[in-house]
Amino acid sequence: MDVIRSRPNHLWNRLYRALYQRVTSDGKEYGYDELDPLLWWQTKYLLINPANRQAVAVLDEFLSTHGERVINDLAARSERAGSPDA
Repeated sequence: MDVIRSRPNHLWNRLYRALYQRVTSDGKEYGYDELDPLLWWQTKYLLINPANRQAVAVLDEFLSTHGERVINDLAARSERAGSPDA
């Protein structure tokens, strides 16, 4: 599931993957298509590396580039262009 459908490497999509996607030791991916993150009361996945390092890096990028503003920019462009991901 991509937050911004036409841009898989968009900051919001990378943040979503960092927080939601789980990768097993054999490389199989889970949770990327879930609405709720795969977190349970004893979950440690985001607390250990490499998942922790990846999540913190994307969160740092989100904060340093004011990623919260991007969604407003996309919404305004979409409204003007008449498409969901203009």
